[in-house]
Amino acid sequence: MRTASLLLLLALPACTKVESSSILTSGMAASMSVTADGTGQSVASASLRVGDSAVDFVDLSTGDSLVATSGTKSQPMSRSVIFNVVTYSALFSGLDAEGTPYTIAFKRSLDAGAPSSTCTMPAPFALTTPPPSSTFSRGASDITLTWKGGTADAMRYEIKGDCLTSKSDAIAGDPGTLLVPMGTIAVSDPKYAGQNCTGTLVVHRTRQGKLDPAFGHGGSIFGEQVRSVSFTSTP
Repeated sequence: MRTASLLLLLALPACTKVESSSILTSGMAASMSVTADGTGQSVASASLRVGDSAVDFVDLSTGDSLVATSGTKSQPMSRSVIFNVVTYSALFSGLDAEGTPYTIAFKRSLDAGAPSSTCTMPAPFALTTPPPSSTFSRGASDITLTWKGGTADAMRYEIKGDCLTSKSDAIAGDPGTLLVPMGTIAVSDPKYAGQNCTGTLVVHRTRQGKLDPAFGHGGSIFGEQVRSVSFTSTP
């Protein structure tokens, strides 16, 4: 899966890094999230971009920082760079219950920054079917995912795998069940038609937050619960 992710990044238009010291907050867009995976840990993530660009990422200069806070716990967000895609993240433990508040603050010396991008966590859930490491035929097996539903938060699912075509789609409402009909899962290249492929089914429950309006080019922030189950896909 890591190899596939790196190949996807390589296929994207070339990204660039731009020092934050040369850009006002009003000239930036922000993508922020807090994601919990059911282990009790949550990851706050943020990336800043120049204007409306999808490929020009802001690299924080001295005097600028991103800080994530939940309740009384605050953590500076650490920098990561892959192919000039600059992201910042911080790890929290035991702060993934429904309604847990988070704030991601962009603090800086050039201007007032953007101190109050906020979100709350949606309700945790568990995938009760299928069991991990199940095997399904691409041409002869439906897959039924079940979980405790009934919330007002947005849901979506995705399918991914080393030799499978990636797919993502919304789940209407939060019904607590999703049927993936046979034939939905397909190989990414005809050369894999006769092979077994390892895949992952991922379900997202997302609650939109409120991005600080100081980011003049907008963006988003949300809290998210993510659950996944691995499977083997046979011809």
